Amino acid sequence: MAKRKHRSARQKRPGVVAVLTGDVVGSSSLAQGEPHALRTALAEAFRSVVGMSPNLMWGQFDVHRGDSFQGVLARPELALRSAVLLRASMRSTREPGARRPAIDARIAVGIGPVDYLPPPSEGPSHGLGEAFIRSGTLLDHMESGEARLRFRTSWPDLDEQLNPACALLDALISHWSGHQSQVVHTMLCRFADDEKPLTQQQAAKRLGIGQSTVSQQLQAVGFNAVREFLRAYEAAAARRLSGREA
Repeated sequence: MAKRKHRSARQKRPGVVAVLTGDVVGSSSLAQGEPHALRTALAEAFRSVVGMSPNLMWGQFDVHRGDSFQGVLARPELALRSAVLLRASMRSTREPGARRPAIDARIAVGIGPVDYLPPPSEGPSHGLGEAFIRSGTLLDHMESGEARLRFRTSWPDLDEQLNPACALLDALISHWSGHQSQVVHTMLCRFADDEKPLTQQQAAKRLGIGQSTVSQQLQAVGFNAVREFLRAYEAAAARRLSGREA
């Protein structure tokens, strides 16, 4: 079977993008204790998002100072799913009984137009426009103890609905164990337009565990609620991006 192409040879420049800006929580202690764990966790998380859907990313993620990152999504309707996937992937690297805390991140999502997008080969660090401003300033104002996932879009009414729900979602994610995060990550990472989501049986086979274990883990993390939230956001964002809803 021919390999699926993840990016067309000439990707069309998007008019509206989602910028994900994040930093790793407690990165100083992580870097001192396990110098390779943080780099590996970030690289794996980025690969998960890049491979999730064709032409999802504009270029690659940039990493700054080893613990801060930024990426541009050409498909803003998948911004929430991408943010959850990043955090699930990072948290899944924690082994049972490990002394270090789970690797996690604060992620600020800014959605809007852009004035300048660097070529995909250069990364997003020099991008300009509303989406970059919204994402960067939002992360700067996210304080310790607050939800680690927030949105600022071109639609204030959507923000008012989205951010309280993101606070509830963050409360769930923050309690996922390494194994639970791995199951969620496996269920979410396959989302190409021409593919159906994984079934529990397929996820179990991929993870090398029983289907009953997958079912128990998904129930424990509130996966049905997470999935419904993702679908609701994706539908609402798609309507607004298409102009069907102001």
